[in-house]
Amino acid sequence: MTAKELSELFIKAKQAYCQHPFFSILIPVITTTRIVVNKDVDSAGIKWKDGSPLMVVNPKFCDKYMESPEDVLFLLSHEICHYVLGHLNSAMESFDSEYGHQVTNIALDIIIDQMLYKELGEKQREIKLINYYKQFLCPIRLLVPPSMIS
Repeated sequence: MTAKELSELFIKAKQAYCQHPFFSILIPVITTTRIVVNKDVDSAGIKWKDGSPLMVVNPKFCDKYMESPEDVLFLLSHEICHYVLGHLNSAMESFDSEYGHQVTNIALDIIIDQMLYKELGEKQREIKLINYYKQFLCPIRLLVPPSMIS
């Protein structure tokens, strides 16, 4: 997926969710965040660069999981929530050093994803990105929407 294709899906997501009480707050933050497509990252991530958030997204990851505006909204909102909730602050480094980055990141992902699933309501069923989490050997029930828990 090219940056242009990702941008086009995001424009559709903005149009669909600009009046949503939760996403309408995140969309301006996403819009002002620099987003780059980079093959060197596994999936997507956000970091501080030159005093502002920089989101990096792998194009193959997008090709595999980004099909709808909801997928794009979920991914971009997920990464922005790491920023908004303070997960990029230096205080989080102590968790990384004590538990390891992967464990810390999965724990934070669980919190963020559950918030996003709740806000998307029935639209959560359309998110293909849920399949990405099936590769993790952790409590998968916490990574998927409540509606998918059997």
